Amino acid sequence: MSPLFCMIARRVRAGADCSPIARGIAVAVIVLTTALALAQEPPGLPLPEPAPPMLGLPDIGESIPLEAEAPVPGAPRPAVPPSGVSPSNPPIGPPYSQLGLPAPCTREILPPNPDLPDSLLPDPLLPAPALIPQGVCDGPFGCEGPAAACPPEPRWLFRGGAVFLNRSDAFNQPLIALPSAGQLQGEEQPVQFAAGAFQFDLQAGPEIDLMFLSPRGWQAQLRYFGVASWNADLDLTEATTSHVGRLLFDGAGQSVLVENPRLDYNSDLHSTELNFRRPVNPWMTTIFGFRWIEMEEWYGAAATERPPSDTAIRPSYLDYETTSRMYGVQFGADIRILDRGKPFRLDSSFTAGLYLSESDLRATRESFTVDSVDGDIEISDISYRSLSDEDGHVSFHSEMKLGASWQVGRHLAFRGGWQLLWIEGVALAPEQLATTALGDSRVEGSPAAADVDTDGGAFYHGPYLTIEAVW
Repeated sequence: MSPLFCMIARRVRAGADCSPIARGIAVAVIVLTTALALAQEPPGLPLPEPAPPMLGLPDIGESIPLEAEAPVPGAPRPAVPPSGVSPSNPPIGPPYSQLGLPAPCTREILPPNPDLPDSLLPDPLLPAPALIPQGVCDGPFGCEGPAAACPPEPRWLFRGGAVFLNRSDAFNQPLIALPSAGQLQGEEQPVQFAAGAFQFDLQAGPEIDLMFLSPRGWQAQLRYFGVASWNADLDLTEATTSHVGRLLFDGAGQSVLVENPRLDYNSDLHSTELNFRRPVNPWMTTIFGFRWIEMEEWYGAAATERPPSDTAIRPSYLDYETTSRMYGVQFGADIRILDRGKPFRLDSSFTAGLYLSESDLRATRESFTVDSVDGDIEISDISYRSLSDEDGHVSFHSEMKLGASWQVGRHLAFRGGWQLLWIEGVALAPEQLATTALGDSRVEGSPAAADVDTDGGAFYHGPYLTIEAVW
């Protein structure tokens, strides 16, 4: 070291002395120079030569390596996949549509889990799987996201339950008039009765609703509901005090004095409809379909005419039966009033339509005398007459519902609400007395004519409760 330092010192300054301090400085310079050379160029690893340019490939903005370098065994895997062609890193150049490929999906790349073994980690040379968005299947228009994000949509909807309806009263047609002066005896009580006095109670009936939900958005619906047990009566047959009045047979003034009458009024309603429904936005669905409505009514009276003698009685019966069948198209909408994604929903619906109707009338009057002669029963003086008529006309129908539902699961819900139904242009049984003349078959020339009256109307209202299931 001393000769080398002395040679360097002679070049720097002439006459330098090779002292121990100078030799130490020379050793430090040599060590520092050697360390810097080792840090810049490791021994045994030459610098890589630059790769030759890629010829014969179109310029797409960046070069794509033909072969990927194999990973070093035992080396940690990178957190982000290397750059390459993948749905999240599409190539720069012609769009996907020109290449005949689907549009890339939006996804996110998550870092690997450090707790998982290397065998379960994703391959760094492959693109990371896309994150599937959830919660995109709500609404009446079906699945709006990727197919893998949506569970199978229901195809059928069933509602079953009961309707509870009140029926409006009939027109105030007189049925029993007060007797004329001088016809009352003893403790007899005169009565007067009209059709408007019949009071119908709340009656229940079934409601069935089956709907097919098409993947294309439209819906097919088959619905039925009906009530077959409205009944109102006035029964004085068991009264202790005799009640008398003039039982009216028709609108021609034909009547007979009777005592202790019994009057009955029955009404039925059946409705069946086939609808096609189409959602037009998330809160309204249009309705177009065919509907069949049938109303059946019956008015009957039974009483005993004032006896001609102490041993004879004369029963008298009166029947008016009407049937109205309505066929036609209806239009409407189903509107969702409140739906904030919670189990509780509030909605309403309305339908209306014009119908071709056919109404039938059958009116019957019968009376006879029952006498007891020497212990034997004899029937005599029979009077019987039956008339019928039918008519075709146009009827109107309107229905409105306001209800709420509570979802208890993906496939089950409870529904309830209030229903209003208005029908105009039908034949009501008690109102046929005004246009019918039954007369008395025992009297020659007594009037006999029947003309069905189709100007009647009925209003129904009441609650409904159903269970809804989808699958």
